[in-house]
Amino acid sequence: MAPDKAIPPTAIGRSAARIAILTALIPTLTVNLCYLVSGIQGHVLVCVPYLEGCTSISSAGRHGVSFWLFKAGMAGSAALLALYWRRLAALIEAGTGRTAPAALAVGAGGAVFLVLYTAFLGTEGHIYFLLRRFGTILYFGLTVTAQLMALRRLEAFAPRWLTRAKKAGCVAMLAFGGASIPVMNYMDNQHAFQNIIEWNLSLLMQTYFLLTGIWLARLRRSRAAGRRAGGRMAG
Repeated sequence: MAPDKAIPPTAIGRSAARIAILTALIPTLTVNLCYLVSGIQGHVLVCVPYLEGCTSISSAGRHGVSFWLFKAGMAGSAALLALYWRRLAALIEAGTGRTAPAALAVGAGGAVFLVLYTAFLGTEGHIYFLLRRFGTILYFGLTVTAQLMALRRLEAFAPRWLTRAKKAGCVAMLAFGGASIPVMNYMDNQHAFQNIIEWNLSLLMQTYFLLTGIWLARLRRSRAAGRRAGGRMAG
């Protein structure tokens, strides 16, 4: 029997998969849409930011229409992120019989600091810059930490393809995080490299949530198909 067969059906509702998928898609679509709009309106340079780093994620949502799109999208993303960790903690408890309060608290903390970052985006002044920077670092740092903590619990009952894919993503995120240290201290064109790291780290982080959503959707469909097959056999 596959490890995830131990999860009771009540823990795999349709909303759980949707929340995980939206937690990944909403921030990803928001930052890319804001960058596209800002580029069209001439507020930022046009390039492939994941490869060229011509602008930061924050700059993409700092001007014009993008300012309001970014704030709305990130506010929704923070709410989804908090809800995701609550649902995942319940799923871990259902699959292992053990709660995951630390992962839930750290993940929820990441959502709080995303709100802090979003609230002060576009404001001027040294203090506001520090608050934005503080919010950004802790949003990324706490979210990645919670992902690593949850992955350790998921290994007890989730399928190997999921845990392997998440491990690969986490290794890549840690590599990008480690690369930021020499970039900030030794690279001449450090801003472009920092932007490349930021865009790719964000994409990898959201992919983690998307993988959870794909797994839950597949698991729910397979169980529904099994019930239908069982019903036909009984009939």
